[in-house]
Amino acid sequence: MHKTDYRKLRHEVERHPGFLYRESRRTHGNSIKIYGGNFRDLSAFIDLIENPKEHFKGQWHDQKANKLFSELHRFFHNYVTAAESLVSHTRSYIKHWHNSDEIGAAYNEKIKNVFFDHKPTIVIKDFRNYFLHKGLPKSSVHMSFNMDESQPIIKIQFPVERLLEWKKWSSLSKKYLKDQGKDLVLRELIAAYHNNILSFYRWFDDVLNNYHQKEVEEMEALASKVIALENERR
Repeated sequence: MHKTDYRKLRHEVERHPGFLYRESRRTHGNSIKIYGGNFRDLSAFIDLIENPKEHFKGQWHDQKANKLFSELHRFFHNYVTAAESLVSHTRSYIKHWHNSDEIGAAYNEKIKNVFFDHKPTIVIKDFRNYFLHKGLPKSSVHMSFNMDESQPIIKIQFPVERLLEWKKWSSLSKKYLKDQGKDLVLRELIAAYHNNILSFYRWFDDVLNNYHQKEVEEMEALASKVIALENERR
């Protein structure tokens, strides 16, 4: 094939709807990876505190405790920020690519069903504003003992009374916090939110991939021709 024909075919691939879809998802996928990375960082740090190794025990009783709480707040701050960024980037993605089609309509309906009345989701969103406008939440590490367990039960907690001193929690957040009793357990909040996120993005991926499947198959067929020509030229 003539060089001009090769360039034309490659240009056709790069302008194909299937190629543009793949590129748009790759960009959006970076936001998902950032969220996931911050979730893993926070979860690992919670594990470090709540399931300490022998050499780590006792550090809550010396000056290292302040550094540990600082790191905890840093990881939690980064997590709620990444969570809100992912929400915004997904909303922008839909608005740009599927604002007035069936995908956009399905997305809006799914958001209402999955997130609008899901209290942990609202709490995570409000925590971002808490960090911005209130500061670092008061946190503590609670250790209890069970006669049936050889190791103490350790939990990272936020005193609900102190949290509610901030007056800008949404009504659903206030209800969720009050339902926790005296303390909000960080691990339980993160797990409830993250499980909802995983469920939503599995649905999101399936819907988009099915919708664009034919376009992607057409693009891949063209791309295979380009690759074959490139191999011939080597």
